[in-house]
Amino acid sequence: MLYTYRVLRALPVLRQIREVEGWLLDDEADLLLAACTRATAELPGAAVVEVGSYCGRSTIVLASAVADSRNGAVVFAIDPHEGEVGAADQRIWSVPPTLERFNANIEQAGLRDHVVTIQQRSFEVVWQEPIALLLIDGLHDRGNVERDFRHFEPWLDPAGYVAFHDYSGWYPGVVAFVDQLVASENYERVDQAESLALLRPRRG
Repeated sequence: MLYTYRVLRALPVLRQIREVEGWLLDDEADLLLAACTRATAELPGAAVVEVGSYCGRSTIVLASAVADSRNGAVVFAIDPHEGEVGAADQRIWSVPPTLERFNANIEQAGLRDHVVTIQQRSFEVVWQEPIALLLIDGLHDRGNVERDFRHFEPWLDPAGYVAFHDYSGWYPGVVAFVDQLVASENYERVDQAESLALLRPRRG
């Protein structure tokens, strides 16, 4: 049977990312896919920004949602790809540079037209566009998480969403910063799956 229009389904995306090196779990990917789908539908003129791409697991999830939106949006995937993972207040592991693997995985997924690769650190990026969804998944100490978020926060749409990966006891700096946002600033929790915490600016 020939279908003239298909709706985005999570399971094929999950199967696809299981072949990609990384730490995003199925439940986390499912929540990220749903959040990005909603954000791009509600804010079609705004960008999707990812800080920390590694080999492209989360990028594929976000780009799948963007591609399904059919509104010309792209994912801005920001990562120096220098092979640093972990947290500055615990340990930073050195792995081989990831840009080549990242590009190959995006190509394999057929999503190259929906991804803009920015090989820089977050704070080096000059940004001037409204953001529908911001994913923070770079180094996981509090200093880096806060710097990544604050650099883009002025551009987060009041109706947008921000997701933090590795909100767990493994990375207390992530937990401390996210909890601060919810307790003392104008953000509220929307949902959480495993270690992916989804927030948005408080409305009203």
